[in-house]
Amino acid sequence: MLEQGPTERRILEQSFKMGGRIPAAIQNAPQLFMGLELYLSAWLDLNSCRNSGMSAGPIPWLAIHEYAKELEFDDDQRESLHYHIVAMDRAYFQHRERERERNKGG
Repeated sequence: MLEQGPTERRILEQSFKMGGRIPAAIQNAPQLFMGLELYLSAWLDLNSCRNSGMSAGPIPWLAIHEYAKELEFDDDQRESLHYHIVAMDRAYFQHRERERERNKGG
């Protein structure tokens, strides 16, 4: 409970007070391995660089490259950053698509 963010902590406190179950989304939250927070932080920072028109597009390659350049990443670090950002973006769009499909049915 102490490792949760403020919103999750409030939800957990209320669950315990009410004798209820911990919500599955909190109970089954994924673990972030040490060192990977760099990539999550970068993805969150780079979200604002998306092209937006009719719908949001992927984070541009150049934005990722410039981010790595600004933080003085070496070639291996820059390659890892590109890999992780693209993978997170893919997961993000898959999640959005599942949400869209779920909302259509309901």
